Amino acid sequence: MMQLLQHPSTQLSSDFYDKNKSQEIATKLFEQLFEHPEKFTDINLEYIHNLQKLITNSVAKFTGGKSEDPQNDTSFFDKRFKDPAWQQRGTLLAIAIAYYKSKNNPIINSASFLTTLVDFANPGEIGALINKSTIGYIENKVSEVGYLDGKYLSNSFSLIRANALVWSYFVNNYLLGKSPAAFDILYWNSDATNLPAKMYIYYLKNMYIDNLLKVAGGIEMLGTKINLADIEVPTFSLAAKGDHIALWQSVYDGVKLFKGNTTFCLTEAGHVAGVVNPATSNKYSHMISTDILENPNEWLESAKVHEGSWWKSWNKWLLNNSEELEKSINYNSLEMIEPAPGSYVTQI
Repeated sequence: MMQLLQHPSTQLSSDFYDKNKSQEIATKLFEQLFEHPEKFTDINLEYIHNLQKLITNSVAKFTGGKSEDPQNDTSFFDKRFKDPAWQQRGTLLAIAIAYYKSKNNPIINSASFLTTLVDFANPGEIGALINKSTIGYIENKVSEVGYLDGKYLSNSFSLIRANALVWSYFVNNYLLGKSPAAFDILYWNSDATNLPAKMYIYYLKNMYIDNLLKVAGGIEMLGTKINLADIEVPTFSLAAKGDHIALWQSVYDGVKLFKGNTTFCLTEAGHVAGVVNPATSNKYSHMISTDILENPNEWLESAKVHEGSWWKSWNKWLLNNSEELEKSINYNSLEMIEPAPGSYVTQI
């Protein structure tokens, strides 16, 4: 997964790529990356190059497609995929699509970006914690241990919504002695991920501080200058009106950098609840349009309102941007690694 930038003492062994050892692959991934992130201190964003191969190889395995040598850039992919990505992974997906396009290897057939920033000119309330006056302190702290402890990232997001995510629990649990109400989204949200130090600092400096991703050639990936104008595949970009982490206007400004057929969708609610809104819940209306205007407020006035979850509109978009479906394998034949949700999450 991260073969490209690893020091020889921490490299993943070659059988990590063995598509016939899925259980061993999954176990090794979590043991070497998530449980021991300090081994990957010097890993930078280039890991998405091989990560995208690994993911696509796995998808091909489950859909019956052929998977070739992942070390071979020109012959690895025999299919093109629809790729959805949420939040920061959407930013990395945009980089990956632009990179592969420059290499004449368009492996992504269409892409969905959910509350994703690629233009960081106005990062929202998180900008109060990530700026030129704080970046030095952050860099020193994560460099001491070699990685960002996921709990600190979780705490940062809680701080920018302190009334709802900090003080309400202090009053309810401590002062009033009540048990917290069950909230599935917040429980899931507490499953934080550790991040390698170099990758994390690179991301903060080049995206949030200097906003270089929106600049053609502003950043490089494996020696290749990244230009988001190279993204010519159909894209579906979702933003949420109440999102305080990825402001919907900022998400919209990033969409204008893509050159393919673009659909922009704006849902009600916030960063998580707006996205996790099953069609059966019949909550929150959404607006959608393929007419990408210069000003986001002009788009807001012209877009059509649809009642209910945005999932319905997204499903129609996926069907309209899909090639013939492949027959899936028999999932009952797969061997379970361990019962859900796995053992790693219990160690956080």
